[in-house]
Amino acid sequence: MKKVKYASRPEWNRVTKRNYSQYYLRNHTFSGHISLIQIQEITTPLLVNYEGNELCIADHGYFWLQHFPTGENYSVTTSINDKGEILQWYIDICEKISLLPEEEPWLKDLYLDIIVLPSGEVFRLDEEELKEAFQSGYINKKEMETAIKAANDIEDRVRTNRFPLLGTSEEHLSLMINRWNCSYPKRPY
Repeated sequence: MKKVKYASRPEWNRVTKRNYSQYYLRNHTFSGHISLIQIQEITTPLLVNYEGNELCIADHGYFWLQHFPTGENYSVTTSINDKGEILQWYIDICEKISLLPEEEPWLKDLYLDIIVLPSGEVFRLDEEELKEAFQSGYINKKEMETAIKAANDIEDRVRTNRFPLLGTSEEHLSLMINRWNCSYPKRPY
């Protein structure tokens, strides 16, 4: 079955209190939806492990900034800690995003994911899940090929510094925070 993910993450039970906002942005660097979740209360921090290194990506005071670029086969979630530091970019490979400006952003997940860390490390996740989804008939051959092609393209663009959304995260976080008219932790430098 295809997974549908909504920007407000209503199924995210560990987050018991949150602020949520979304905005449709169209300018020279980005066209699509941006959403922001500020985690106010959480039952347990969300920890992930990349090659033996544990990383907390969701806890009290953290932000999840999400980009849903119009016409693309991916969405980018930037995890930001309570000090304003970017922890990771999580790139969901999905069906082409095509939403109206007034809609809540959502996507139909195509299973593959790419993680980019601020250090420049890149990880591809869920290749087995993609194969199982194809073998089970949840996605067809064209969708599987689309996912693989999109993941290959994004990894190449990230490694050659041609994936601009990684560079706009801080600017777009400030934009969303200013729309809330509240403060957030400044970087220590």
